[in-house]
Amino acid sequence: MNWSGLNALAGKTPNEIGLFTAVSPIDGQLNTLLGEQATAIKAALAGAVLKQDKVLYLLSDQPDQATWLLIDTANRKLAAGQIVNGQLKNLPFAGEAIQLPSEISALQSKLLK
Repeated sequence: MNWSGLNALAGKTPNEIGLFTAVSPIDGQLNTLLGEQATAIKAALAGAVLKQDKVLYLLSDQPDQATWLLIDTANRKLAAGQIVNGQLKNLPFAGEAIQLPSEISALQSKLLK
């Protein structure tokens, strides 16, 4: 599978499509992006449904914590972020920012203090 092939997988979870495995086109870049937080963030997003709004994204919205992963298949870029106890934590990424899906923008407006 390549990056553009991910678009056809919207509606499935990472576990169903092997998104966080070695055969995934994003796994190496994702591990580099997330560093030591990779295991925890992947676990938080494992059951989330892959959605599409401007870009592909995963969102886990739990009490006092939200975690998301943005997948820009056209530009082969990833971005991730979290809101923990009302504080935004964007993980570093290279290049221009990826446009946030409306669901994540709304969540930020609601949860950020």
